Amino acid sequence: MFARRYMPRTFSEFAAHFKALVDRFGHGPPRISVKNWMTFRQQTVVLSKEVFADQLRHALYGSQRSAYIPYIVERAYRYDYAPLAELIEAEARSTYLNTAMGLNLSVTCRGYPFHYRIADCTHQRRLI
Repeated sequence: MFARRYMPRTFSEFAAHFKALVDRFGHGPPRISVKNWMTFRQQTVVLSKEVFADQLRHALYGSQRSAYIPYIVERAYRYDYAPLAELIEAEARSTYLNTAMGLNLSVTCRGYPFHYRIADCTHQRRLI
């Protein structure tokens, strides 16, 4: 109800701005500043299109975080990545602390052929 009532006026260019933001990844991934939730220090990271899409997907599962997506997209469209960085950090922390990794991978990778090697999985685990 809220989205239908207010989004068309406030974020009337949402579709175009979201597309422009996604297209920006074609010119190389943006560097964003995030707070490392284990060290509590700010650090600059490269945001891949895959992480961007996956963390937005996770945010859509909850009404509180998903309500902020139009605002976050608008700010990122204007090259202010701080709200996006906060969302990604919160989603990554929540996924790590509250989700069984087997379940997450089953949902995320459903329908994809499994072509990963054990070494690939070990490397990915270290990045979490």
